[in-house]
Amino acid sequence: MGEAVGLPELRISVIGAFRVHAHDGEDLTPRGRKARALVAMLALTPTRRRSRSALQDKLWSDRGPEQGAASLRQTLTEIRRAFGERYRDCLISDMRGVGLAEGRVAVDLDRADLCELAQTVELPLLLDDIDVADEEFEHWLRNQRTAFEQRVAALKLTIAARPPVSEPAVSEPGRSEPRIVQRLSPAAARPWVRLLPPLTVSSESGLFLSRLVGDRITQGLSDQWAIDISDAGKGPQGLQLRVDALAVSRDVAVNVVLLTAEGSMQLWSGSEAISLESGFVADAPRLQALINRSVEAAGHYLNRIGSSPDGARAFTQAFDAVQRMFRLDLAEVDRADVLLGSAYESDPKGVYLAWRAYARIFYVGEHIYVDRRLAVEESEELAKRALEADPHNATVLALASYVYSFVLRKYALGHELAELSVKCNPTHPLGHAFLGRAKSYLGDHEAGYLETCRGRELSGLAPYRYMLHTLCGMTALLTGRFDEAVRAAEIACALAPAYRPPRRSLVPLYLQLGERDKARDAFEKLRLIEPSFSLDAMRETSYPSTGIRASGLLNFSDSDL
Repeated sequence: MGEAVGLPELRISVIGAFRVHAHDGEDLTPRGRKARALVAMLALTPTRRRSRSALQDKLWSDRGPEQGAASLRQTLTEIRRAFGERYRDCLISDMRGVGLAEGRVAVDLDRADLCELAQTVELPLLLDDIDVADEEFEHWLRNQRTAFEQRVAALKLTIAARPPVSEPAVSEPGRSEPRIVQRLSPAAARPWVRLLPPLTVSSESGLFLSRLVGDRITQGLSDQWAIDISDAGKGPQGLQLRVDALAVSRDVAVNVVLLTAEGSMQLWSGSEAISLESGFVADAPRLQALINRSVEAAGHYLNRIGSSPDGARAFTQAFDAVQRMFRLDLAEVDRADVLLGSAYESDPKGVYLAWRAYARIFYVGEHIYVDRRLAVEESEELAKRALEADPHNATVLALASYVYSFVLRKYALGHELAELSVKCNPTHPLGHAFLGRAKSYLGDHEAGYLETCRGRELSGLAPYRYMLHTLCGMTALLTGRFDEAVRAAEIACALAPAYRPPRRSLVPLYLQLGERDKARDAFEKLRLIEPSFSLDAMRETSYPSTGIRASGLLNFSDSDL
């Protein structure tokens, strides 16, 4: 351990030239290019940890798995040798991955004054003297440098746009003019939405409904994207929202309009006619679907506004990350995780942590992530932090629910969190869908089926809609609705051809229904994207097929195809 109590033992510099120093100034920088690059990758990873396979893919992408693993071991030995006996245990490695010891290593980028950097004539290059001849590493390095430059560029624009503010003069000899001080904002303000009063008020009930719908839309924007809801929103990165409700005979017509920040132009509108004779009108599925369509439309327009140099960086990064996450490309999931980590650094909102926790479901559910245990551990840690940061956010609760149910198999807790999500926002599609899956995990299959179907009905055109079809198919399967399970899985496959879970369920479902040719075709298509797939493998408890195993359909084997 270091002698300076309470101080990090190693200090890693990534702004400019890469260097590793002990707390007393001793230079511990490894000499080898790959050794330096490996430490740099760990330093710039939010968790300070990477799986062995991820490091091999970036630094030895042109080598086979065994040769890459041997090179990695040799490089770790080189790093420990450079750190010396006193600091060698600051580098942690095990079968699950490689990392830097928590609390014992500091990285200059984490504490750098970016406002000061933004005012320099020439910005230092990130990892200036790192050069590794591997295309995958070069791609990673370009992304890191671009993200760093964009962060500083956003601050430059903020500084340039902010008018100088006069402060009282400080007593200095020969000085009579007040000093001009530039007030800096640490980050751009988040996008905002202003809820306008309705244009027409036909009755007290109409006024109540328009306010209720408006409140639920703004709540959805606040929960999902951390948007500010304010009557005093200023600047171009905002929207105005108006909801009108008008009773017509035995129905009520609800119209939602999105306007530009200054209200001069209509951006989007949507409407629904809801029967007044079908119970509490606010619970009507068509109205709730309209609310979610409005949230999605507002999110897209705010993202378009925020993508400009004056926009809010955290929001645009998070919005982009969620779109990428559901493209079913693990490289995109990795990129989404980086974007969400950067968004959280700019604006520490619990919902960004919750999406990062959920992103790890792709690694576990796709059954191709080598370091599965690390993905599970990180998912749990991020979910805990998200819940601590924002325990009343419907999106946080919904995403954490699925992490605890699907990844951690703590079904009762997952059910509790999903119920809380629905209570916080009765129109949240993920809250209903994940509540349904939690119920089916706990054996209440009929209620689970109804809830997942409700979530799908509410989802609109969300990027995760194919996943909700998959959940509906799984809960239908558990209730014995085999034909409906097939239809849902086929729709999910059509929407997302590379998504594995629905294809896995189709193989035993087709066999159950006597459709052997279709089962064989589904099997062969799945093997193209998951070469190791087999019906025998699905029986293993480590394989992500809990629902199919519970359905009793795994009495078939590959020989039945």
